[in-house]
Amino acid sequence: MSLIESYLITTKNLNPVIDAVVNAQAPDKFTIAFLEQLGFKSTNDRLYLKLFFKEKRQEMYLNGWLKLLRN
Repeated sequence: MSLIESYLITTKNLNPVIDAVVNAQAPDKFTIAFLEQLGFKSTNDRLYLKLFFKEKRQEMYLNGWLKLLRN
């Protein structure tokens, strides 16, 4: 098992980011611009993208969540 390569400087906005994503209209892609539209403009907030990505192939870990939100 390999070590996690993603990290957060702070977890202060973790719950608000997850809540905002769940309540937002699902985007085609989960990007920095999408996070900024949700009000998370700090460079520390950008680290959530890496946290939500799955492995090095950069497949979206949230794709399943986003598909569920669309239904």
